[in-house]
Amino acid sequence: MQAFFDRFPDGKFENLKVVVAGDIGTFEWDFVATDANGQLVRTAGCDLLEFVGNKVSKKNAFRKQRA
Repeated sequence: MQAFFDRFPDGKFENLKVVVAGDIGTFEWDFVATDANGQLVRTAGCDLLEFVGNKVSKKNAFRKQRA
């Protein structure tokens, strides 16, 4: 994970939407950063979570790079 943030030191998450219902949770987000060529990179993504008690038992993440 550190290598990712080393590659995009100015990266930040925007437009975070969190929904938790019972033992299911979702996070929607946009990751915005500047790449090595100085180009703006915007990636939309979401994480789908399942909980057992107060711990995450399963996590799936999806992302889509925007032009």
